[in-house]
Amino acid sequence: MLNTAELIKNRIYFDPLANARAKGTKLPVIQIPSEFWGGLQPMVKNITPNNDDPLPNADVLIITWTVAETQGLSAVFTSSRDYAISWHNYEHQSAALISQIPAGVVKETANKTLQEGIVGYYQVINLNGKTVVLFKSELHPADDGGKLPIIGLVQQIVNEVKPSLLITTGTAGANGSYLQAGDAVITDAACFYLINPKSYPAFPNLTNKLEYTNTVAFKQDYITKCNTSATDLVLPTLQSIAKAKNYAAFVRNPQIFYKNVPGATKYDAVSSDGFTMDDVAHTMGLQLLGIFNEMNDAYVAYALNNGLGSNIPSWLSIRNMSEPEAPDLSAATKNEWGEMYMSYSLYTTYNSAFACWSVICGL
Repeated sequence: MLNTAELIKNRIYFDPLANARAKGTKLPVIQIPSEFWGGLQPMVKNITPNNDDPLPNADVLIITWTVAETQGLSAVFTSSRDYAISWHNYEHQSAALISQIPAGVVKETANKTLQEGIVGYYQVINLNGKTVVLFKSELHPADDGGKLPIIGLVQQIVNEVKPSLLITTGTAGANGSYLQAGDAVITDAACFYLINPKSYPAFPNLTNKLEYTNTVAFKQDYITKCNTSATDLVLPTLQSIAKAKNYAAFVRNPQIFYKNVPGATKYDAVSSDGFTMDDVAHTMGLQLLGIFNEMNDAYVAYALNNGLGSNIPSWLSIRNMSEPEAPDLSAATKNEWGEMYMSYSLYTTYNSAFACWSVICGL
């Protein structure tokens, strides 16, 4: 049975394409019908950067975090290309960022990229007349110590890209019974849930709730399009996994929600400095704070609100539910939900990627 630290690392580093890549077999991805795009299919921009180059300017910057999330985002935005093979290394000014991480963490086997000076991977996309930078962070607040180099990384890449819109995206756990695995939620507010409120003495006000008001207006027509033509593409695979693993059955098609989850009253992203889950007894009180729980978005909002001056882009958090609310917080359930993450994460991420596509098309 895995402990909390191991559960966190599994979420960050699990690669759902690893076996297929190693065997040279077909990637286990979902086929998106060509007619769905309606002339708005994302197209990879052909660039040949050096590893230590800054990121290029773009209209939109999308940041994601775990390997599985990045594979799902890449599947939708780059025609199912394996990001580990097709994305570009990002090493610009990486030594200063990596120096803020405890040496023991950097030396861990899972952190080979940091040992090589890589703090991210990226790809550049054209979509709906916009240039979009997709960025996978190799820095993670829950794993990098109290100096929070993620704050500097976010500020650095925002200053380089100069986007009008920043989207943070990826997997999350549902707070409450309103959401099921596969649903995706778009929100523009984030707050912290710090297990250790004294974790970050160098960052004043980090324990405060963050209302991010510099948000963006977009047409929601493409969310409707996805909810009728795309979000159910993953359902047969999710149903097959649920049956094989004896997980709860799906009672409806997955949906993308923008502040309209039936029964919910709070729509913040709830970001923890450790491993969190909501359960039916609401033991951690997460449902009182927001609609889902994860480990990144409030840190990004903090970075945007502190130190960027007038260069603050609009911001949205877009998260897919990789697991539903848990029955309890026992060690056995935490491990089962960890296994569920590995089973569901790639396929549920399609819907947060579709939500990102919907927002960009609606700008």
